[in-house]
Amino acid sequence: MLTRRWSKAVVGGLIIMVLALLLATVPACQPAAGKIGLIAATWEGTEGSTIPPLKAWIEELGSKSGGQVQVEIAYGSVMGPPPKHYDLAVTGEADISHVGLPYTPGRFPMVEVIEMPITKISELTLAKAYWELYQKGYFDNDFKDVKVLYLSVVGPYDYQMGKKAVLTFEDMKGMKMRASGKNHTAIVKALGSVPQGMPAPEIYGSLEKGVIDGSFTPWSFMKAFRTEAVTKHVTEVGAGGFGHAYIMMILKQPILMK
Repeated sequence: MLTRRWSKAVVGGLIIMVLALLLATVPACQPAAGKIGLIAATWEGTEGSTIPPLKAWIEELGSKSGGQVQVEIAYGSVMGPPPKHYDLAVTGEADISHVGLPYTPGRFPMVEVIEMPITKISELTLAKAYWELYQKGYFDNDFKDVKVLYLSVVGPYDYQMGKKAVLTFEDMKGMKMRASGKNHTAIVKALGSVPQGMPAPEIYGSLEKGVIDGSFTPWSFMKAFRTEAVTKHVTEVGAGGFGHAYIMMILKQPILMK
């Protein structure tokens, strides 16, 4: 039986361990006196396609504010899984949040036009169309609860395969393909494959273990989630896009307007 003295030591050690774990998983932005500290939550890792423009925006924000506004990036879903990121901004849990719009099917009905199977269109053209539609007010209702800071898009989408090559439509039949969102799922079904829903960070392990045959994703996902080591074949389908949005709680917008 543990003595009273030993029991206190064990309990004290456990408390320290729990506090250490909590501090390790919750980001903290502690700016110097007189500075404004903001947390930007993203589900992407440091190699994500939206990270370079985010860093450039943060640098510009710091410059224009004379160094008053400091932004810390919380990478890799540390503040919650991808579908939760819109609510992180709505509730103010995160000051700025990165939303992958297809991860919440039906929540952004107008923005889903970006996911449609439009072929032979460049990522740049798709991004310009995305922004112009937003500026004209087509997405106002979709983003009514937040302030949009900026938008981006990746695409078009292809069949990125683990071990089995896809050379014909017949080859696509029965393939278990990771797909995100309502429209991407519909495209995969129309091609005769079996859609599999899962967060992007799980693609690598699922391809490696053979849980899925491939992933319906754009080239940028390969770099963002390091799947090149488990992707042996790519069949260019060239259809659909993935809309990103960096958003902010409306009540916190005045911080950036000062």
